[in-house]
Amino acid sequence: MNRYIFILFVPAFLLIVAESIKGQHIESPTEFLGYPLGTEFTYHHKVVDYFNYVGTRSKNVSIQKYGTTYERRELQVAFVSSEENLRNLEEIRINNLRRTGLIEGRPTENDIAIVWFSYNVHGNEANSTETAMKILYDLAVGKNPKITGWLKNLIIIIDPCLNPDGRDRYTNWYNQVSNAIPNVNINSREHHEGWAHGRTNHYMFDLNRDWVWQTQIESRQRLALYNKWMPQVHVDFHEQFPDSQYYFAPAANPIHEHITAWQKDFQAIVGRKNARYFDEKGWLYFTEESFDLLYPGYGDTYPSFNGAIGMTYEMPGHSIAGLSFKTQKGDTLTLSKRIEMHYTTSIATIETCYEHRELLLKEFSAYFNNVIKEKGIFILKSDRSDKIRLLINLLIKNKIHYRSAAKPETLKAFSFNRNEEVNIVVEQEDLIIPVNQPKSKLVKVLFERNTKLADTLTYDITAWSLPYAYGVDAYKTEEKIDMTDYNLSQKTVEQDKKTVYAYLLNWTSTIDAKFLAKVLELGYSVNYSTKNFLYHDTDYNAGTLIINRIDNSRKNYAEDLLKIAESLNRRLTPLYSGSSISAMDLGSKKIKYLSKPRVAMLAGEDISSYNFGELWYFFEQEIEYPIDIIDKKWMSNVNINDYDVLLLPSGKYGEFESEDGFKKIDSWVKQGGNLILLENAIKSFIGESRFSLKKLNAEKEADKKEDPVLFPYETARREGLKKSINGSIIRLEIDISHPMAYGCDTNYYTLKNHSDSYKFLHEGWNVGYISSSENTVAGFVGSKSKQALTKNLVFGVEQRGRGNVVYFVDNPVFRGFWQNGKLFMANAVFFNN
Repeated sequence: MNRYIFILFVPAFLLIVAESIKGQHIESPTEFLGYPLGTEFTYHHKVVDYFNYVGTRSKNVSIQKYGTTYERRELQVAFVSSEENLRNLEEIRINNLRRTGLIEGRPTENDIAIVWFSYNVHGNEANSTETAMKILYDLAVGKNPKITGWLKNLIIIIDPCLNPDGRDRYTNWYNQVSNAIPNVNINSREHHEGWAHGRTNHYMFDLNRDWVWQTQIESRQRLALYNKWMPQVHVDFHEQFPDSQYYFAPAANPIHEHITAWQKDFQAIVGRKNARYFDEKGWLYFTEESFDLLYPGYGDTYPSFNGAIGMTYEMPGHSIAGLSFKTQKGDTLTLSKRIEMHYTTSIATIETCYEHRELLLKEFSAYFNNVIKEKGIFILKSDRSDKIRLLINLLIKNKIHYRSAAKPETLKAFSFNRNEEVNIVVEQEDLIIPVNQPKSKLVKVLFERNTKLADTLTYDITAWSLPYAYGVDAYKTEEKIDMTDYNLSQKTVEQDKKTVYAYLLNWTSTIDAKFLAKVLELGYSVNYSTKNFLYHDTDYNAGTLIINRIDNSRKNYAEDLLKIAESLNRRLTPLYSGSSISAMDLGSKKIKYLSKPRVAMLAGEDISSYNFGELWYFFEQEIEYPIDIIDKKWMSNVNINDYDVLLLPSGKYGEFESEDGFKKIDSWVKQGGNLILLENAIKSFIGESRFSLKKLNAEKEADKKEDPVLFPYETARREGLKKSINGSIIRLEIDISHPMAYGCDTNYYTLKNHSDSYKFLHEGWNVGYISSSENTVAGFVGSKSKQALTKNLVFGVEQRGRGNVVYFVDNPVFRGFWQNGKLFMANAVFFNN
């Protein structure tokens, strides 16, 4: 009996101990860390320790772990509020979601606003995390006499480090190269990171371009928590170059048309408060320049399209500043000064939100109440089920509702592909996204065909429409339709009791490439069809995989294949005879053996770390196919004949520009190597006595024909836009008979981020090309660049001897979200050998 009494009283005892710890003296960051805050860059694990420490001692702080990075570092937030609010935290969260309509029910009236601070999304903008510790401490101990009132009416969510892997990469590097006494001279190496910089995460993705796409694990875990809270205000803290001045909202143009007048007004309110504090201290700042509110992947735009006041704060610093930096003016910019500036805007923003909390909540509720007035639906045809599945995954991550038609209906709708209104039949299998839903603004932003630009001077890409990014046939209409819950049919494996002769897998998406990667890894022998064919009323694409039993005489032949197929939701079609397919027998020359390619990719200086990371992530995480990553400096020691495929991400490759270097790579290609060149990598291999691809100089020819144009110096940047392309969507014609395009559609929409133009290949295959300058679908294209967009190669293959050179003029895996281009990359690796 005593034993049970003891067990019952242990939790109560622990609760008493925990409560006695709460309210004890809380050490400042300086006391806890053992060095003055601002004199060192703090390692991430110490930041986690400090947040946990404060969480155990303050009655105003609750810590929540929300995830783990690729390098297994902890992701956490601190909830800071009054003791009463923290006891009712879940009730406050649910009530706030009722305001948005994401949860049913009528919200109760209260004046508790939610403010979310995101620090250090770029790991080498490292002062933000130091600031987060200072903010947490001051709020926890009530250093400012106003804090008690603030915490009574605010829930402040502090994420101290959105990118721990990048931060520790920078911190480790800085501590390795810095001087004992920080050197303020810009020439000192402590001010210049190398290739593997700390800005990005493990896979070298810029997490501040990934908010809406959520390709990276940090983004997915953070946004899952964000969408459970839906704050009224979100601030994303950054750094810019050290000779700049501090930037805070209001934002610059272009501001997206779906940012409301209220959101712009409150940015101005916060900006005035920040300005007042900065004026008192004599600090310089600027507003309404450079940082716009257009592209939805940012930490200011994504919250804005979700009803919040989303803002970016940028202070001078960046990785260049280190611990101490001498500016052009001769001033010394220290880490301590940078902390103080971000701390000041953090406090000013909290104070502003407290003062205007009732208005914030009122306008936040009105934002979501207005969605009932929205009309229209987007219709996505279901003929490409894998593309629909991938798109649904994105919708789910962003809490976007989707439906299907209750019954087939004929209606008029605008066709994205044809750019005109047409009559269509909406089938029950089609995906429907209603505009009338809590995420209405985000739906319109993501699905809009062409973004309206109030100003062409933009900070990022100007087009991202999901139907083009995912390659789905899309329509928009305001006609009413009966809808029901969407049910995506599951794949089934056709099977009977006969002994299977072979299995077919139709080649339609990168999920099929993942299946292929898994069976090759298990040692299976795989063939593929080089022609389309019809079997049992189903069209099978060229590239369809054929796995014969006779080539794989192993005990678990069917069991292995069916298990992999089930895990990936693939439909394997069994054949029971070598003559099952009417168009050809399984021994036909139209069916080829697919050898497992040995793939290498170069990394290092002068290579785009972003493009490298996109490719690394694609192979390692998306299709799970092993590749060797080789540093450029080590390449001279590598026997290139050990590889079938060499991937060169966008960049400069001076080692191959010399006569000997080019001969070496060209000899490997002619012996059967498959060289894949992306974007700027192409430039190192073309010219006299090199590969046959040639630049198209239409833009220069047009300049020669024109008379010189005189324009004021101050408009030079805008004049330069005439020759630029800012992330525009352009339609390509595709030769789907070529192995590089197996499983693809005859039309493909590329995202073009540069104005480089290349002529058609005379000695090779023009697999994807721009036929006319009228092929531009969305986004900004400068007038002179548009002239050059005629008869341009975008995807091509040049045969040299027994091998190939594959050209990707545009990036098919851009930021991991341009889903429709990824199959081209898989084809280039698996089928071009």
